Amino acid sequence: MVNSLRGDKNLALKAQWEANTDNTIKRNQLRNAVEDMRRRKETDLRARKARLAQLLLEEDKVYEQEFLANLETPEQVRQKMAERLAFLKEKRENERQELVHNALERKFKMETDELRKEETQFMVAGCQLEREKQLMDKKQRLQDKIVEEQVYAKLWMLDGEKKAQREREEAVTQKKKVQETINILTW
Repeated sequence: MVNSLRGDKNLALKAQWEANTDNTIKRNQLRNAVEDMRRRKETDLRARKARLAQLLLEEDKVYEQEFLANLETPEQVRQKMAERLAFLKEKRENERQELVHNALERKFKMETDELRKEETQFMVAGCQLEREKQLMDKKQRLQDKIVEEQVYAKLWMLDGEKKAQREREEAVTQKKKVQETINILTW
């Protein structure tokens, strides 16, 4: 019996040892799996950083090439300035020519009596036309106002006639009521 108890105790200890060993193995496997995931994540992170760094370097190179391609040489700057100067000179000369032409034309008109008279007559005719137009507009407004006043006068008269008719009817009605009251009292 003692041997049987010792055997059972040994079996229990052996079972406990196996359970502890299984738990230790599971803990170690879980820790290894977590550690493996961390390593893979870190490796992926490093790979992404390296890829982004490479993309950044390539983008910097592209920008640098664009900058260098757009950079103007002193000769190009001088050429642009010369073109701009020529354009502005031509524009100024055209404006000056137009001004001179207008001044000469004005001088010619002022020195020529016939043209001056014609221009004056043209201006007078234009003023007369404008004045006639204004007078016609004024006459039309006056006629419109007269028509409007006639309409309102007619409406006022109609309203007065309706009021007088209503007063006559009320007077007749009032007389009938008085007559009826007298008839009732004298009855």
